[in-house]
Order: sequence, then structure tokens, then C-alpha cells
Amino acid sequence: MEAAAWVQVDDLEAWALNPRENDGVPVERVARSILRFGFVAPVVAWREERRIIAGHTRIKAYRSLMAEHGPGWAPRGAPGPGYVPVRYHPFESEEEASAYAIADNRLAELAAWDLGVLDDLESDLTGLEDLSRLDLGWTDDEWDDLHGSGEGAGSGSGGGEGGEPGEDPRTSSWTPPEPRVDIDVRLHAGDCLDMLEALPDASVDCMVTDPPYGLSAPPDMAEVLRAWLDGRAYEHGGVGFMGAEWDKFVPGPHVWRECLRVLKPGAHGIVFAGTRTVDLMGIALRLGGFEIRDVVHWAYFSGFPKSHDASKAIDDVLGAEREIVSSIPSPGRQLQDMSGGGAGENKWTGTVYGGPVTREAVEWDGWGSALKPCIEPAILVRKPLEAGSIARQVLATGTGAINIDGSRFPPGDPAWLGPNEDLPTNHGESGVAGTSYSLGARDPMQTPGQRLGRFPANLIYCPKPNRRERDRGCEALDTEETRNTHPTVKPVGVMRRLARLILPPGGSVLEPFLGSGTTAVAALLEGASVVHAAEAEEVHVQISEARIAHARAYPEEWATDWTEDEGQE
Repeated sequence: MEAAAWVQVDDLEAWALNPRENDGVPVERVARSILRFGFVAPVVAWREERRIIAGHTRIKAYRSLMAEHGPGWAPRGAPGPGYVPVRYHPFESEEEASAYAIADNRLAELAAWDLGVLDDLESDLTGLEDLSRLDLGWTDDEWDDLHGSGEGAGSGSGGGEGGEPGEDPRTSSWTPPEPRVDIDVRLHAGDCLDMLEALPDASVDCMVTDPPYGLSAPPDMAEVLRAWLDGRAYEHGGVGFMGAEWDKFVPGPHVWRECLRVLKPGAHGIVFAGTRTVDLMGIALRLGGFEIRDVVHWAYFSGFPKSHDASKAIDDVLGAEREIVSSIPSPGRQLQDMSGGGAGENKWTGTVYGGPVTREAVEWDGWGSALKPCIEPAILVRKPLEAGSIARQVLATGTGAINIDGSRFPPGDPAWLGPNEDLPTNHGESGVAGTSYSLGARDPMQTPGQRLGRFPANLIYCPKPNRRERDRGCEALDTEETRNTHPTVKPVGVMRRLARLILPPGGSVLEPFLGSGTTAVAALLEGASVVHAAEAEEVHVQISEARIAHARAYPEEWATDWTEDEGQE
């Protein structure tokens, strides 16, 4: 076969007997690849006939790009418009050319994917920010199906010894961990930087943290970036959520650099953030050296709307007073809890006003300033690999991978907000309705992971903790109030799921912002051996210690995930 040469596309003839269908989606995918990478593989043609033998889809894709971008467009590396790379071959007969065409199409189908290597390669492409999976030839659904079908080295459809024909006798190796009541919680009462400074390099397996969201007045972003890029801490005036000094701004890159230092290469972290400041948290993490892998959204639906009534404000500005219809007590306990009132106390009253008074207020009636909050983002980060690939990093340090099977959504799991119908999976069995989630025994292609549940997603539903969960263990506090007064307590259920996703078996956890101790309780229930934690507020240190002590003594009271009747009270 001759070396490839650039040939005018109009000098080539399509083969009328091409056995491969290549209209529609295949042409669109190949066109996307040519647009990004150019022609990576040449077309094969029969010199005597100038007939295309292999590469019809590439030619159709190229013609579609010329039609879309105009006659002057040329792919990367081409000498000019209208040229395609061709490798001529002197086939001896029509039959030989036909045989090669069949073999070329068939042999491309035979190779299986090594999913471990494939995932490693994809993870190394994060620097190509405008690259999508479609550029690689997959939709996201096809990528998920590839991983869920068990295709690749070491997979199979079962039917071996010990099982019925068509069954896959394998089971997943993942089993839920036992609570670790002897967990070593090393809690530093003070600044997290002091705790971090005492830790050795590359000594911790993962990080799960709920840091300050910085819900204060918007900063001067140019000033913030100048400080961060100069390596300085940015000092923000004012206060944060509910007037809290500790919440006035997000932790800066200098904090995350120290966290990065103590984590092992490839270690993952979960970092919660506020919806209004997740951009700041993400920039700080990136400048601290972390890779951002994803954002998990915790949904809870019970947030309190804090929208400003534009119509009433207009009446106020114009000096028009609305009629007061009535004053009523708070409709629930959320505001009581947040303001410090205990159950049964009504410290807040709401005033109900009549309708708009002025013409301008009537025009803007029903307009406001904010949405009802019902999600909080948690940024999934990773310390860069040092061993060259995920597989090598896992072998070297036990870090670099996430726990897919342990984090799946079982059938009917309320944490999954998508379809929960119990239909057989459609992997490997054509003509059967279903989803990649469902667990049908009829399907021979079903993997061990699919029998556990749906592939973990970046969305988790879990109600906010009720008063019973918040206060558990606080009756032992030697303080004026024997309850959890922390204003932003996360549910143990959601922290368990996130810890489970990134915690290596029996590994250690870093939590530089412990708050009221929920991360430590979750780590205990997920079998962690050590938690390195810090908390600057003394009252929160005492609450954390009380809740952790209760979890050690009565893990069974914490061990079950939330249910619908365990929601917010």
C-alpha cells in the first residue's frame, strides 16, 4: 500500500456496494471529529478505479463540513480546500477489494475497550476545556451504557460453572462498612491552619468539609483576585450568615494549599459551598492546586424564600401605606430554630398586608428578588495524580478512584430524584423497555454493579436534619443550652453518602471546618480510622464532642439513612 497523499475529493468515486450504513448520526460524529482534529486516518482507495474502498463515512462527513462552512474551508493539515488524504492500494480484482472492505469494517468491531485505561485517558484530557465526549465519538448516555454493560477486559455475560445459562454468577465485591466506634478523632480547637501545619505531607486519604460559605456583602472581585494571586489572604470586612464573624468570606487559596499538601496524590475532596459563592470557592480551590472533577448538588426542597416584594417596596418608596390585614405567628419552626427559639416558642410574627396601592405597584405586583433555595453545591476535587494514571495511583497510595458501587442508588431509593420504576435493564437484550438503572434478572448483560442500583449521580436528595438528629448527644452538654445551636447543620445522611464516595476502605478523613461534628459522625459510620479536624468556635467544639461521643456509644441510632418520616420538623 502506498503512502498517503492529498487528493481532490471530487476525483474519488464512492463504492455503490459499500456494505456499511453510514448516514445520519455516524456522519455527524465523524464530521465533529474532523472539525476538531482533522483527518487522522486516510481514506483507502483502489488506484485503478479511483474508487473508495474504506472511508465512505469520512468522505460524507467532509462534504457536509464543506457545505456548512463554505467552499473555502479546509481541515487541519490539508494543503487547501477540497483535499482529503488518500492511501491507494493496488487491489488485484473486484473480489479482493470487496473482501478488504468487509474485513476492514468487521475488524474494527472486534476490539473490546479496556475501561480502566479508557477512563485514565479521559481523566488526562481535563486541560482541553472545550473538549466534549461528542468529540471523542460518544454521547453521555452511550458512555454510561459502555461502563454499565461490563464491556471490556475481564467482563462477560456469565453462563459459567455454578450458574444457569445466561446468568452472571459474579457479585460485587463492595460491602457496607461497619461503624468504627474506635475512630480516632483528632479535634483541634482553633484555627485549621495550626492543625494542618502539624500534619505530614501526603498523609491523609480524603477530605470532606463544610467550610464557611462567605454569605456577606459582595466583595470587590479585582481586589480579591489581586490578593489571591499575590499569595495573600483576602480580608473581607463585615459579617456573614446570621451575623456570624466566621462566615464572612470563603477560605482562600492559602488554606486549600495546606489541605492539598497533607492529602495523598490522587486523594479526592468534597467541599460544600453556597449557591451565591460557589464560584469564589471554586477559584480558591483551583488556585490552591486542586482539580475540579464535578459538582454534586444536595437537594432538600425545604429552604425558606427570602425574596423582596418589589411591588410593596414601590409603594413604600412612593409613600403609600398598605392596609394591615392581620399578624400571624410563624407557620413553622425553621425561623424559630434559626433565631434561637426552642420548640414551642413563637418569637416571630408575620404581618399580612393588603394589595398594592399605587398604579406603579400594581404594574409590578408579583415581582420579587430571589428564588426559593432548595439545593447546595458540593465541589468534588482531586489532588493531581503523581503515578501517571488512576490505576497506578491506586496501587501506589490507595487513592485516585471513587467508590462507584458503594454509592449507587438502590431501587426505590428516595435520594434519587429520577425515574425509580422497576423495569429490566436494556443492556444486552434488545426489544426490552427499561433503563440503565433497573435490575432485571432476565438480562444476561447485567453487571454486578447494576444489581446494586443506579450509577451514582451528581444529584442527591436528602431532607434537612430534624431537631432530633441535630440535638442527638447534646443533652450531655455542660452549657446553658443543651441543644445544637450551630445554624447550618448538614444531615448525617448526605455526609455519609459523600464520604462513602471518596473514602478508601478504613482510610483517614480531613475536615478543617468541623462545625457541629456531622462529618466526624459520618466518617465513623462509614468505617474511617482517623479524622483530622479543626473548629475555631469553642461552643461548636463542645457540640461536636458531644455528638461524636453519642455516635460512639449508640451508633445504631445514627446508622440508618434518613427516611421520609425523618425529615425536617
